Amino acid sequence: MNVFEKSVNLIVFIFLLMASPIVPWNFIFSRFSFVQILQFPYRLAPIALLFILLGISTAANRHSGSAVNKSKLIETFLLAIAFLSTALAYNSIDSKIQPKRPASAIIQNSFDASFAHSDHLDNKLFAVPAPDYLPAVTQLNFDSATPEYQKQVLKNPLQVNKSVNEQGKLVFAWDQIAAKKKVQLPAIIYDQSTVKPNGRMIKENRIRQTSIGALIVQRKKGHNYVEVGFRKTFLINLAEWVNLLAIVGFLTSCFVLGYHRIEESRIS
Repeated sequence: MNVFEKSVNLIVFIFLLMASPIVPWNFIFSRFSFVQILQFPYRLAPIALLFILLGISTAANRHSGSAVNKSKLIETFLLAIAFLSTALAYNSIDSKIQPKRPASAIIQNSFDASFAHSDHLDNKLFAVPAPDYLPAVTQLNFDSATPEYQKQVLKNPLQVNKSVNEQGKLVFAWDQIAAKKKVQLPAIIYDQSTVKPNGRMIKENRIRQTSIGALIVQRKKGHNYVEVGFRKTFLINLAEWVNLLAIVGFLTSCFVLGYHRIEESRIS
């Protein structure tokens, strides 16, 4: 291998190692706070995968038209599988020997109160006490956002039934005795979210939210329901079509190449 291929392989090894549970990240985070900017080290794996593709294409180009030592290729492949298997096994063992820490009573009680009327959500889950990401409408720090999330979502006094319909949308339903009045639901609204109260879609610029992004709707007397969904953007739709066309093109090329090879074998 030339210097370029060796450099690519070294980069692959470094990023795979950093993305694996072999590195004691928790220990490193506790000693060096600035490293916590990584948050989730396994996110480094895609970088390694890109360099793997670069290394494979470079090696294939170098060996094109020449005899390749198949035993060396098989040996390299098995070593890579062994390395990944070791990392996965270590992660599995490490997760089993860690002592289980039960959720605090406050969190569990808040979750039970929030999802007591749901038939679709798994009661074995529990709500996080401090959300990581909130679409805050105003400038908030972590200390002020956490109690607001507790009050507006986990301990929301509105008694609503939560479910998921056939279209995969969240449905919040409740009965209202009083006259029309605005009400805040235990639902966080993000960009591209769709809000449909009582069967009428609200435009994105007309959606009202609290300081942490919780939904505010106009309620009516009697039965109320609100559907919260997600609207795919043009880029997501385009990516889906490109993905589909790529699969069709790949299968078509495989069929054409296979057909030509069969014809060439018949002629020879």
